Amino acid sequence: MVEDKAKSQLLGVDVPLYAFAGGQATLSCLYDLRATRLYSLKWYHNGTEFYRHVPTEREKPINIKPSLKFSVSELFQNDQRVTLSLTQLTVSASGQYRCEVIAEHPSFRTETSTATMTVLKRYQFASAFTPACSSMLSNMFHELLFANGTTLAHQ
Repeated sequence: MVEDKAKSQLLGVDVPLYAFAGGQATLSCLYDLRATRLYSLKWYHNGTEFYRHVPTEREKPINIKPSLKFSVSELFQNDQRVTLSLTQLTVSASGQYRCEVIAEHPSFRTETSTATMTVLKRYQFASAFTPACSSMLSNMFHELLFANGTTLAHQ
């Protein structure tokens, strides 16, 4: 958890609130180490590590662990940001995403930031339908919304 943003090396994470099963989500971790270098940057899903970047490791500086919940690829990386793409999302990919940044020797200062993403099932209808909402006692305005906020119908 970041306590003092003035001294913080981890600026935050960018994780979508919602994504659809079978779809894609982009995650970013932003940091500024100022005078020191990055020792490692890790991503966790519900406490399980799935991505690790250790710039000083020569043979394998990036380690992506396989998951049945999603596939991972690195989209972008520089000295202030790592951006990942999660594809083939399943509903079980819902949960807490945590980025952990560790500074290089001598401090090995560690900071984390978390965000929650919910993966929704995508429903498809075989044919068009007309939604209707009625009540014998009311003439109130009715509205049917998709999870992304798009209005499907209103009356």
